[in-house]
Amino acid sequence: MQWTCRCGQVEITADIDGANDSRLVCYCASCRRFAVETGASDTVDAAGGVDLYQTAVERVAIRRGAERLTWTRYSPKGPVRWFATCCGTSVGNTLPSRQIPFATLITAGFGDPSALPPVVGRVNRKGATAHIAEDAGNPKKAVRAFIWRALKSRLNGGYKRNPFFDAAGNLIADGPNDPPGRV
Repeated sequence: MQWTCRCGQVEITADIDGANDSRLVCYCASCRRFAVETGASDTVDAAGGVDLYQTAVERVAIRRGAERLTWTRYSPKGPVRWFATCCGTSVGNTLPSRQIPFATLITAGFGDPSALPPVVGRVNRKGATAHIAEDAGNPKKAVRAFIWRALKSRLNGGYKRNPFFDAAGNLIADGPNDPPGRV
């Protein structure tokens, strides 16, 4: 499935695997802050949640615009948050090392997010800015799916094909950089 930034200069594809991937809504302050700072406050739900799609790193490919990607981090232990320099679109998250394969894309960038599998869990609910009407789902299922994907990627070498890292295992862009809307 194709993912694009707002101006179309960054194009990513993700092979969707509804049985093994996880779609989550995260209510943490960092996810919300990242969405707001990258001009995507319209993608934050009424309770402050951001819709995310987690998949195996080897099933993600940057087709165009890799040179327009950069990243930021809000804490030394937090994820690397990728965004497009061309238009400021929030792309997604990885961990700072490819040794633990983790890729999350912001679902708003997919042409038709409704074509993705349904949300399996709502996480970091204590960080919500309002009452969450929807059921929490099964966040533990998402954790199990992440562990399974990471283990499989490590065993089959797929973690080395993480598009956000070069062949030597370094992030493909220098950073951290400030998102365009950071005050």
